[in-house]
Amino acid sequence: MANITVKGIPEKLYDQLKTRAKRNNRSLNSEIILSIQLHTHRTESNTAKILDLARKAQAMGKGFLDDQGIQLAKSEGRK
Repeated sequence: MANITVKGIPEKLYDQLKTRAKRNNRSLNSEIILSIQLHTHRTESNTAKILDLARKAQAMGKGFLDDQGIQLAKSEGRK
């Protein structure tokens, strides 16, 4: 597997990624990889691949999404 270093990440984006990783019981690294994968596949408009990634993301989680996590997910991007 390849490794990369990303420099100059805006503080707000970094905080958002950390929050999402914590909420989804994933490491920051796993959250970043998943975000890149979802963005890449979304631009390809391939529903089957997106569903596969969603299933993999669900498997990465260590627990169930609680009410607070659901509310956070619903309000994400609405601010």
